[in-house]
Formats: sequence, C-alpha cells, structure tokens
Amino acid sequence: MLEKKDIKINEKRETIKAFLSLIEKAEKETEFLNQEISDCDKAIEDLLHDIEFDNFYRTEGHHKARQIKEIRQRRREAKDLLRYTTPIRDFLRSNQKIRNELHKILAGFDYTEEMQKKRIYTPRVLNELPTANQHFSCIVEEQENAELKRKLRNEKRRARRAAAKNMMEAKIAEVG
Repeated sequence: MLEKKDIKINEKRETIKAFLSLIEKAEKETEFLNQEISDCDKAIEDLLHDIEFDNFYRTEGHHKARQIKEIRQRRREAKDLLRYTTPIRDFLRSNQKIRNELHKILAGFDYTEEMQKKRIYTPRVLNELPTANQHFSCIVEEQENAELKRKLRNEKRRARRAAAKNMMEAKIAEVG
C-alpha cells in the first residue's frame, strides 16, 4: 500500500532531469557523430584524389592505403554509435511537446517549493494561536527541532542506563 512517506519529490525531480539530460546528450552526440562521418568522408575523398593525381612508389601507396583504412574504421565506429543515438534524437524531435512539458513540470516543482517556503497561516477566528501569522516552514522546523531534542534525550537516558547496568554487572562479577 502506498503511503505519503513513499512519495519522494526530489527523486521525481532528479529522474525528470536525468531523462532530459539523456535526450539532450543524445541529440548532441548524434550531431557530433554525423559531423565525424562527414569529416571522414571528406578525408577519404581527399586521399582518393591524392592517389588519382599523384605519382608515387609502393611504400607511399601502402601508407595512403593505411590512412584510408584508419579513416574508414573511424567512420565505421561513428556509424555504429549513431545507430544508438539516432532513435533517441528522433524520439525527441517527434515528441518535442513532451520535452517542453517536462521542463514545465520542473519549473512547477521549483515554484511550488518556493511558495511552500513562504506560506503563512492567518487564522480565521482564533487569532491568539501561537502559530498565527508565522511562516509555516518556521513552525515545521520548530517541530523537527523539538523531535530531535527528544530523541537525543532518550538516547542519553539509554546510554546512562546501559552504563549503570554494565557497572552493576561488573560489581556482581567481582563479588561472585
């Protein structure tokens, strides 16, 4: 069964931010990989033209062939990675509205958080209440501090009792 304590707003905020980051990163990576493929194509074209117009010996030809091989391998790597990033980029492009809505949700979270920090309760009838016209966050902090102090007192009592019990057991052991 779901309970209020199970609802974690910051977890939701971070998940939305992570998703937005993922799609924005995929978009940049796709652009980078497309540029890498284009640069490789141009470099190969340059080498092929060089081979076409230059007179060279076998060793130079071997060197040019190795350059083409290295560039082709770089191009293949980029194309392989592109197969992963392109679907994410395409999803983003076809669902731009979702991205905008997620940004609105994050802005709404921030707005709500700010408003909750500033809220003040103004009593309708019982103006003499101790919490009247105080910031709600101050009241909550006071309650949390009181709860923390109570827990510390209880821990100190338990520690004193445990120490007293240990001393008694030690004395009994000495006598016995």
